[in-house]
Amino acid sequence: MRTLRLCQFAAAPFLMLWMAVPVLGAPLDHKHLPQDAKWVLHVDLEAITQTDLVAQVRQNRPAIANQVRQWIQDRYGIDPREDLHSLTAFSDTYQANTGVMILKANYDQNKVASELQNQPNVQTMNWQNYTLYMVEREGLLERRGNRNQSANQSANQSANQSANQPREGQAGKDKTMTIALVDGETVVFASSPERAQMAIQLLQGEAPSLSADSKLVAGMPKEAIAYGAAIELASIEQRDGFFPVLRQHEHIVWYFGVDNGEAFDSLKLVANSEEVAKQMKTALEGAVAFGKVWSADSPNLTRLAEGTKITIDGKTVERNWRGDSQTLLAGFGELASRLQQRVEAVRP
Repeated sequence: MRTLRLCQFAAAPFLMLWMAVPVLGAPLDHKHLPQDAKWVLHVDLEAITQTDLVAQVRQNRPAIANQVRQWIQDRYGIDPREDLHSLTAFSDTYQANTGVMILKANYDQNKVASELQNQPNVQTMNWQNYTLYMVEREGLLERRGNRNQSANQSANQSANQSANQPREGQAGKDKTMTIALVDGETVVFASSPERAQMAIQLLQGEAPSLSADSKLVAGMPKEAIAYGAAIELASIEQRDGFFPVLRQHEHIVWYFGVDNGEAFDSLKLVANSEEVAKQMKTALEGAVAFGKVWSADSPNLTRLAEGTKITIDGKTVERNWRGDSQTLLAGFGELASRLQQRVEAVRP
């Protein structure tokens, strides 16, 4: 979903770490979501790091895990072996690049503040007892060795903008991101200062929050360690890709988790009509059938396809998979290898 691009510059290095750590549990708190939220994505980083999947990946790819860990620790003062807790992204709109991400992690607040202040063209705003940093989104991804090049690029971009101060409603055009270091355990990333302020108020219990019985969160099982949901999908603007399909649904829910040593993955789509639901069931069954044919020479991929169950009840279609983590890891490993071969085959 293009809306999530607002978080990519910050989320990318942190999300990579879910495969490289040991830890506890930080489930989604509906009180930290606005009452008019339309979509949410939550990753319980602590719970993920306890799964067998992570242990196996950590053993198979220790060099990558160590490099990512060291980069985060050097740059942000966060030790990903024990300090990442959860990541929650949400918005009250489907407008691209518009929303909020809340990262829960123990980190060196002074070190991160120093890093932000050294970003090219950074602007600051004092609000209550907090400092809001408006920084170049692309610049924050640059490594220290490329900081001069990043500064030049940011200067050229700023020269072409009518104003440097980020404003609500400029999503997709503005190249700034607002960051607030709430405390030594919470960082807020937002598409505007106003949204950052709203997120802080939610964290403090000073803003109207989402009810526990909202469709956005009511379907989340306690064993879920990654969860996403969206409602009011008809309000999505006309776009390409998968959006025309989403617009024909009332809401969707996806989650991944581990229960009694087994991994499970679930997708529920509530359509606008039973006819759309029937078409979606047929489409999903076709995808699974293609997967079985495509993976006929791979026992691991075949087991992934055969473990997928699709059901329909009125306007609701569900796709569920359950199996052991070894099968999941082996299957995705082969899938990644096949996709890489395909990319190399068509590369000029």
